[in-house]
Amino acid sequence: MVIYDITDPKNPNPVDRYPTDDEIDSLTPNDTVAQLGEPPMAWTARYDAERELVVASDTFTGLYTFKLVTR
Repeated sequence: MVIYDITDPKNPNPVDRYPTDDEIDSLTPNDTVAQLGEPPMAWTARYDAERELVVASDTFTGLYTFKLVTR
């Protein structure tokens, strides 16, 4: 999961990241999930501007919620 500052859309700037394959070694994907590929497998992310939250989903390791904080 990578968060970009797109203040200048022609020059997006990565400002933070989180590896969604964190602790994947402790998981044993079932046969159906294992057919999808190798982790990380973050397949969607959504931003809620009202709550300033980003929710991301990884097929292998689950759901992540990030609070955006401006400095």
